[in-house]
Amino acid sequence: MKRYRGSKVQKVKEVVVLPLELITQILLRLPVKSLVRFKSVCKSWLTLISDPHFTKMHFELAAAPAQRLMLISGRALAPKVLSLDMNASLNNYSAYVELKVSCAAFPSTFVRIGGSCRGFLLLDCFRHLCLWNPSTGIHKQVSYSRMATNGDILFSMFRGFGYDPLTDDYLVVQLLDRLGKPGNLAEVFSVRANKWKKVEAIDMMFMPTGSRFSQNMCGLLLNNCIHWLTYCIKLPMILSVIFAYDLTERRFLEIPLPVDFDDNKLHSRVLRELAGFLNLCATVEWNYSLEIWVMKEYKVQSSWTKTIVVSLDHLPTGLFFPICSTKNGDIIGNDGETGLTKCSKEGELKENRPHCNVSFRHPLAVYKESLLSLPCHTQQAVEDN
Repeated sequence: MKRYRGSKVQKVKEVVVLPLELITQILLRLPVKSLVRFKSVCKSWLTLISDPHFTKMHFELAAAPAQRLMLISGRALAPKVLSLDMNASLNNYSAYVELKVSCAAFPSTFVRIGGSCRGFLLLDCFRHLCLWNPSTGIHKQVSYSRMATNGDILFSMFRGFGYDPLTDDYLVVQLLDRLGKPGNLAEVFSVRANKWKKVEAIDMMFMPTGSRFSQNMCGLLLNNCIHWLTYCIKLPMILSVIFAYDLTERRFLEIPLPVDFDDNKLHSRVLRELAGFLNLCATVEWNYSLEIWVMKEYKVQSSWTKTIVVSLDHLPTGLFFPICSTKNGDIIGNDGETGLTKCSKEGELKENRPHCNVSFRHPLAVYKESLLSLPCHTQQAVEDN
């Protein structure tokens, strides 16, 4: 538009106001990191991006939400919380982002990751549990149940975190070991109801593990079920077993192992979700290798297939504990000490970063970036400094 004033011609820029529907469609296609920044553009954008309906649509529309690897460094007094872009080079230092955490979410230096679901991480803070969204800072403290703090209970044997789509509820599941008494106790915490509830436990006799923070005691979420791998006493034998808790049917079940899975030949073993499938990773002592089995059809025993054999002789530390897979099929794992290793889907070494300050004894977690909130009124948000 031109305006004439005397002999001068002034150009006036026209302000184009986009319809709210169009703005919404544009924002729905942006990454979480950008949307978090755009909350400060104006009040209307803050309201829109914070709206539960918008955040749910954003999560569901993302064909492949950005996945990151959460690491907690092994510093006793001042632990660092790092988020790693899984698809970047392990030696690309810009791919490691140190996250800002609040004292409320991390009240002590004793913090362990117990699982992840829809952008939230389950943290065990030693005195209580915490559900934390690292992308937004939203968190909720969850008190230990009375059953878990009762003198009749030793510790939580197994714990996991997941989501029930039928009730739009986040659930914390734990199986409790009784002090030398027969039978296990199980309970579920509902975020929506904000309380613990006792449920029927699985009828198995488990071997003591000695630590509630072992990798296999933190549940693996897949197909609306939380999975654990452990040893079960089936006299006169002690065998490996996979059991799960179905979050929609609210019951425990057993997942069959491969038919030719030989406990006697295997050393360490972990469950992992790689490329959307349930994977069983086990170290074979006699030929010093790592075998990775994939369950191609969920719950079908005959679908277990040995897909990868990694020779540990060619790795820097001689150890490899898989954690996650990248978009192109590479597998990232811990090197058994304080570093990370990346192998190709054929089992060949691609990268190694020896010093990440991460202990292989502490579970790491893969999480998806999201703007989601929790279905309760008691959640807290991190205050800006």
